[in-house]
Amino acid sequence: MMAITGIYLMFEVAFAARLLDVVGSTTDLDTIEQIERAGRIISGIALTLVVWTAAVLPWQRRIPLDAPFRRTKSLATLALSAAACCIVSFVVQETILDRISQGSSPAQRQAASTLTLVSASVQNERAVLDGIDFEAVDRGSPEAKTFLALLPALALSVDRLEERTADAIDQLLERQAQRALGPPGEMFTEAYYPTMNALKAAYNDAYLDAAARHREAIAWIPDEQRRLYREYRNGLGRWTPTTLPRSRHDRVRSKLRAEGVPVPYNWRLTDKQGFFDAVEREIRQRADPPYNQAMQQAFGHALPDDLRPSTFFAAAGVQARWHEELGMPASIALAPDLSPESFKTQVYDAWVRQIVAERKPLYLAGVEQFKEDGAHYADGIEAIRVAYVPLVAFGFSILGALVHSFKTLNFAAQATVGSGTARRRWSGKVLKALLAAIVIYTGVGMAREENPVTQSVLFRDLEATTTEVAGPIYAAIIRSIIQLQAHLYPAAEAIRRHLLLGITYDFDPETETPAFETLASTDDLSTSSSLKDEAQGRMMPALLHGLAEDVRTDNPGQ
Repeated sequence: MMAITGIYLMFEVAFAARLLDVVGSTTDLDTIEQIERAGRIISGIALTLVVWTAAVLPWQRRIPLDAPFRRTKSLATLALSAAACCIVSFVVQETILDRISQGSSPAQRQAASTLTLVSASVQNERAVLDGIDFEAVDRGSPEAKTFLALLPALALSVDRLEERTADAIDQLLERQAQRALGPPGEMFTEAYYPTMNALKAAYNDAYLDAAARHREAIAWIPDEQRRLYREYRNGLGRWTPTTLPRSRHDRVRSKLRAEGVPVPYNWRLTDKQGFFDAVEREIRQRADPPYNQAMQQAFGHALPDDLRPSTFFAAAGVQARWHEELGMPASIALAPDLSPESFKTQVYDAWVRQIVAERKPLYLAGVEQFKEDGAHYADGIEAIRVAYVPLVAFGFSILGALVHSFKTLNFAAQATVGSGTARRRWSGKVLKALLAAIVIYTGVGMAREENPVTQSVLFRDLEATTTEVAGPIYAAIIRSIIQLQAHLYPAAEAIRRHLLLGITYDFDPETETPAFETLASTDDLSTSSSLKDEAQGRMMPALLHGLAEDVRTDNPGQ
């Protein structure tokens, strides 16, 4: 069991590093829950090892060696207990999160929605927080990432948060939208310009030829209408449509349909326009499908066949296809051959404004809209989960690492001391107690050692408010996690990168699990030092006012 526990411990410790990278760089619930689900599996394995050591393996040792199906029973017991432990781990952690989210108040759900926006803005380096010096605190440090991940859970206790952030919402949302879309110059060169050229090529290569053939196919409709109508009148002989006996009308209609003129069964013989419509319908039924199929293949939509270069890009089908290619709302008009400057003002800025307009109501909504029957109840529940998933995941991860560190050392001690005599067994117990004391002392010591984040004015103010509202234990847990990560992360990341070959714990390849982006790797800011140069930024209205905190945003890269 020592080898198995040691191998597990490597994966558990490495997971703690990856967990911090993910939750410290995003507030996207799908991404956070993906890595958190991986954590539940690892916690289930941790529980499995405890159950095997405490119950399953001792029971198996008592099974007589000559018992029938001994190996089968042992393997089945191990497999079933492992599955049960993983299920228990998953259910317990999900129950905790459900209890927290469902038990939250409307005011907490409202505050969580705003705090996830603030946290994301700081994580993405679109804002800085007064009360914590980001010149002295590296945003990429373990303690800073942990603080940003736990900021929503820590600041939920701030009173009247929505009033203190109302004036800043527009700018925070604008920065977040710009972050999501990327720099306008990059969008112009990598998205707009290539799709415009692709549509021009499709116009020349697919549209012109198909439209010409379609126009040619339907151009003779008037001549064919007149020719067939003459044949119809000549076929009546000495009769006219008005003098032909009614008993022979059905015979005439059937003959016309057989000859390729699909007049309705109730068509009146005097209805010349109805005859012409039937002829046109028949011709178009042959000419339209090939043309429409060509348009669907080239553009995904039906198009008229008379578009000139000047009207092609304004056609509804072309606009729809262009918007689909860019992933852009249909309400933003696209035009060809825009300059980079015109593209930014007409398209990029309009897209940013639309994103802000769509998202803004959530952050300005009143508390009543976060009640169970309110319009933003589901948004509030999601925000609460974003706030607390990192805290729960960190707690189980650190607990598992500490417990199995002790277990690994204990197994090593037992192997060294042995258990053959009473003296050796007594020595083993003393050594076990000593190892437990060492692990606890080391863990408590690391958890009590302050760092620049927990020494900051901002953290101390938030901690004081949290202590008053949520209690000292809750505040102490958050402080301990932030201070522990400063010591655990470097070793855990080294294990993940070097011993486990950079494992990402991404059990769902469809879900992106981003690494934390440091200032040095951010390429869409106007200058690499813009976040540090207060002269480059502008003051925003105070967020969490009264706790010595403002949020400042810097001009995004253009």
